[in-house]
Amino acid sequence: MARALPALRRNLDVMPSPVPDRPGVLIRDPLGFSPNVMIIPPPLVPLLRFFDGERTELDLREALVQATGSLDVGELVEHLADPRAGVAEFRRVLRPGGTLILTTPNRLRLANLADRSERPYSPDHLSELSYDEAHALLVREGFDIVASTGVHLELMLNWLSPMPKLDRLQRGWNRPWAVPLMRVLLAAGALAPRYSLDLIFVARRRG
Repeated sequence: MARALPALRRNLDVMPSPVPDRPGVLIRDPLGFSPNVMIIPPPLVPLLRFFDGERTELDLREALVQATGSLDVGELVEHLADPRAGVAEFRRVLRPGGTLILTTPNRLRLANLADRSERPYSPDHLSELSYDEAHALLVREGFDIVASTGVHLELMLNWLSPMPKLDRLQRGWNRPWAVPLMRVLLAAGALAPRYSLDLIFVARRRG
């Protein structure tokens, strides 16, 4: 996976705002080409039209100015009412050959398969995708998959409980003594990405 990430001059991170009282999109340029952190609220239409549950277009035209190398989209598409429109916009702002790095929760993660459910990982997730759905969406919208992997396999579920399946490592076992086990299961997600908790795709924009 690391070999698939290009050494690029410009790398823009786009993610939901982490500030509870400031909704919108956080744009971060870790290399310092723009302000370190910029939160674009939904009302600022000239800068950004953000999916807020009612809109179906993410317009980064003015906000990103010109994405010249790669675009990191971390844990964002699951918040969009229409992931297809979002991926189409990511393609638009990337130049041909540009790299998209996309992470998103897996709709068919192990806990959901055990429950035979499609319970979202978080109640504010509108459109979670499975591994195959995310892969197909990227290809359909003009990307070639360079690399893909999964993060964390939820093997420590409450398997015998009649209640919804929950990962003990993310709840009561989230303690220092469990760190070695956490590391093993984080890596195990790469062995079975279709069942992992989270997905990572590195994709290249076709011309």
